[in-house]
Amino acid sequence: MRIAITWLSLWICGIWFIISGFVKVVDPVAFSRKLDEYFHKVFHLPFLDAYSVGLAMFISVLEIAVGAAMVVGFRMKITAWVALLMMLYFTFLTGYSAITGAVKSCGCFGEAIKFTPKQSFIKDLVIMVFIGWIFKQRKEILPYLKNDIWVNFTVVIFTIVSGWISIYAYRNLPLIEFHEYKNGNPFPVTGIEKDISKGNYLIVILDVKKPIPQWNSLEKLALYEKANYTIIGLSGEVKADIKFFNEVRKPHFPIYSTDKDLLKTMIRSFPSCVLVKNNIIIKKWGAFHIPTPEQVNNLLQ
Repeated sequence: MRIAITWLSLWICGIWFIISGFVKVVDPVAFSRKLDEYFHKVFHLPFLDAYSVGLAMFISVLEIAVGAAMVVGFRMKITAWVALLMMLYFTFLTGYSAITGAVKSCGCFGEAIKFTPKQSFIKDLVIMVFIGWIFKQRKEILPYLKNDIWVNFTVVIFTIVSGWISIYAYRNLPLIEFHEYKNGNPFPVTGIEKDISKGNYLIVILDVKKPIPQWNSLEKLALYEKANYTIIGLSGEVKADIKFFNEVRKPHFPIYSTDKDLLKTMIRSFPSCVLVKNNIIIKKWGAFHIPTPEQVNNLLQ
């Protein structure tokens, strides 16, 4: 009976860790912004913002690796300690937020499932019961698979694949987008000074207060004579900053000011490009893959 309870606890916690890590690993930038919120409102250490993306990638990959290790019973003397420390940390954050209201959404499941801090704190307490049992039994847990090679292989593969997904999502776009502004959905026109509800628009989303190494590529998009689209820029900065940018850069496309949080929800890097046709999002490109004018035209044919 004790062995059955132990393995049930391992599988429940392992699968939970894997799912929780996966929804974050496919969109590490979104998770990093949630970490920024904790750095500011809980720890009061805003300088950690510079490391939030790296920490987001590390935490989400570690979560998946620990989950896989629990599912197969990999080196439980170590795995149990790591799982316990992680859950103590998560429980502290959700508990603090539940009491103080410092953070409104825990970010435990990225943007896929939104828990309030109170809900997440209760969830963490339940998981802690299983983790506590696993920790107590850690010295007696043997691998689920008799062949050590397959046990090690399972954990290594989960770790490598999740790490690759995290890096790919950071350099490109999330493999799975859980927010409402994904391809095929309407583009949010609220707060934008120009009516883009009809026609073809290539929307450049940029931060006018930061360097833009891709500027020449963006200008080519604006100067392309055979373009089947109208190019406009959107920035979350105030109009004074946009005016200064226009005076210095003299862009060949207009730039409008809109809500910064909306832009951060929609895209994951600056600058980014969003192709919109009749107010429907056709395709998005991140900072590492600014499209050519021909690529944009081909999508509109």
